[in-house]
Amino acid sequence: MAKQTTRKGGPPAWVRAYDDLRHRILTCALAPGTPISEQGLAKEYGMSPTPVRDAIQRLRQEGLITRRSAVGFEVAPMTFADIRQLAELRWAIESAIVTLAIDRAKPEDVDALRPLAVASQEPMEGAERVAMNRKFHLAVAELAGNPRLVTALGQALDSSSRFFHLGIDGLPPDKMTGTHLDILDAIRDRDVEKARDLVEREAFDNSERVVRALVSGAVSPRGDIYSLVGNVHVTRKGEAG
Repeated sequence: MAKQTTRKGGPPAWVRAYDDLRHRILTCALAPGTPISEQGLAKEYGMSPTPVRDAIQRLRQEGLITRRSAVGFEVAPMTFADIRQLAELRWAIESAIVTLAIDRAKPEDVDALRPLAVASQEPMEGAERVAMNRKFHLAVAELAGNPRLVTALGQALDSSSRFFHLGIDGLPPDKMTGTHLDILDAIRDRDVEKARDLVEREAFDNSERVVRALVSGAVSPRGDIYSLVGNVHVTRKGEAG
């Protein structure tokens, strides 16, 4: 990427544009299918088109922006198949995490996460709930003692967050975070089978609830409805799709 002018004490212009765009896409402030204009964003951010172009390129590499035409871009569409694939990815990563945490974590380190688990079950707004859920699961990932797993889970949770922001109003708080204390108990008790079952249940069941809320019309998805196509069932392993 081209070197961009940096504000005194601040990040380069392309980083500022990237961070803001990424946040708006992940929270669905920019809904799936929304056109992306380099010139328009450059004017909005008060910078030249070059750093905006660099930010867009980075987000294209992450799959959050796609080319709309020969000369334009849009926020990447979302499909129900994507939800299923992300649920499978979360299950695979978090199964490894809890298995390693049971082997490596000290009981006092597990207990230190209980206030966070309790706090995650308190009533809160949808965006805050998604952020709190992410914070808890990454804290559990730290117990595994493998920074690469923490990074991989963070990326999976970020990718999943768009779906939760679309359907969060159809997902009761206790249904999203009710297993957190149970996960900690299973790790502390060194119950691998239970811990793996709990993270599997949360990955698949929460995604399925979001899908059902969107399909049933319990919530109205923001963005172009054509973006939500494909398989509508998010099944746990061993179940028919």
